[in-house]
Amino acid sequence: MKPLFIFTLITITFACAPSKKVISNKKEAKETLILGKWKVVQANITPYEHISFCEKLGLGAIFEFQKDSVLNVYPKKGEKMCNRSQVYRIWQGDIQITEIDMVFLYDIEMLTTDTLKIKMNHVPHYFNTMNHPKGINIEELKKEGVKLTLIKQ
Repeated sequence: MKPLFIFTLITITFACAPSKKVISNKKEAKETLILGKWKVVQANITPYEHISFCEKLGLGAIFEFQKDSVLNVYPKKGEKMCNRSQVYRIWQGDIQITEIDMVFLYDIEMLTTDTLKIKMNHVPHYFNTMNHPKGINIEELKKEGVKLTLIKQ
């Protein structure tokens, strides 16, 4: 009788213990890790562009990934948001961003608890004109993409 009581007590204790959320797959892990505000600390080209209203961004720009899948982009900390009505989701290792009727992707090259490295295959529209920064090879930029390193705030 005593062993049955101890077994029952142990079973009830473990059954009632709060469960920890286990991140069961890479997609879920990325969806959790990406939440929060991220500051751009490195870029292979500046200024860069975030489609469609955030032109000529530089170091210090903030990307905020909210839990409700809303993405907000700020040119600098404390400045007014420059994008409009954008939502995101993690899709096949990329960040898929939707704005009204347009979808674009950022490749996630690395994502940890404190660092996010992304690559955009979109060349800023102003680089296709004669007024692009000197020393920029447009063809190389089209091939390499715009690469950003962000740190968690």
